[in-house]
Amino acid sequence: FFYNNFEVTAVQFWRSDAYRALFAALDNSGGFLSRRWGDGPVRTIALSLLAPQRDVVKLTGIAYWHQNFVTLPIETEDAA
Repeated sequence: FFYNNFEVTAVQFWRSDAYRALFAALDNSGGFLSRRWGDGPVRTIALSLLAPQRDVVKLTGIAYWHQNFVTLPIETEDAA
């Protein structure tokens, strides 16, 4: 799961027939209301199932905090 709210995305992916079918199936299951599925996990699942992994880039080095999850950039010797 990508724990941040920063995304750069290609809108055509979210408008694709494959994504719309996945979203419709999830919506019809009732999980958005009964299980409170959020947009982040749904987007992560969609990317994992439908997008070529070569097109998915996880940005690291960005500090992020959300409830009980915290990620901090790790500096390496190569960092300038």
